Amino acid sequence: MSAIEEAVASGERSIAAFIENANALSQQISASFPPMTLDEVHAKFAAQPIPENAKPGLNPEVSKLWSLVRHHAALAVDEFRNAEQWLAMKAPSVSDGNNFGVDVQNFVGAEMAGMRAKLQAMLEGLSTYHWQRGLGIEKLPGGKSSETESSETTETEDKEAEKTTSTTTRKKNTSSSTKVKKEQPIDDFVEYCVALDVKAYHSAYVHLTDIRNYYVKAGVLFSKNMKRLSDPRGEGEDGGRNRNVMSMF
Repeated sequence: MSAIEEAVASGERSIAAFIENANALSQQISASFPPMTLDEVHAKFAAQPIPENAKPGLNPEVSKLWSLVRHHAALAVDEFRNAEQWLAMKAPSVSDGNNFGVDVQNFVGAEMAGMRAKLQAMLEGLSTYHWQRGLGIEKLPGGKSSETESSETTETEDKEAEKTTSTTTRKKNTSSSTKVKKEQPIDDFVEYCVALDVKAYHSAYVHLTDIRNYYVKAGVLFSKNMKRLSDPRGEGEDGGRNRNVMSMF
């Protein structure tokens, strides 16, 4: 299979799978986000236990959701790139007149590129969340803070045995004590970390639904315009490059 034939075949598979991917993602969204208000989510995260004398650890639920966003965004980027490449393979040769189908191709291509750029940006979400949360956790107390006090006493005693001889006796006493002081958290920083988790939870939901909606939009764009997209001039012509390539559309 040539590179052109492979590009066309990959594009056809991706285009055909848009709606199927949207349906599968809808099911995963429903399973990952039970019906809850944000206040209920806040209360749930605030009730998570914090180890004694340690900083809070990861929020495993939010981390998992953002890993899911990254996974599906990366998959969608590949699917959209395949579809865009398919459009490029279907572009006709440049000529004057009868370019309405080409305008349709350009419109759909621009829409696909715009959605793909937004999908690409979603890949930064997980690292951004952990960075922002880490800055908040850094403000919270963790471990033990201690204060050490020490004192030193020196006693000196001189004795004269003769005029030319002297004896000096030194006594040194050293004592130290350590006091353990527990640092109290600042309530606003505690609430900030919880609120950040809630915001990230909701943002993960929004991003996953956006990915699903992009699949739906892409599927509709192709299904409603497939005739113009695959044969923009209505002549069975695709630029002279793919005349022998079978198409499923």
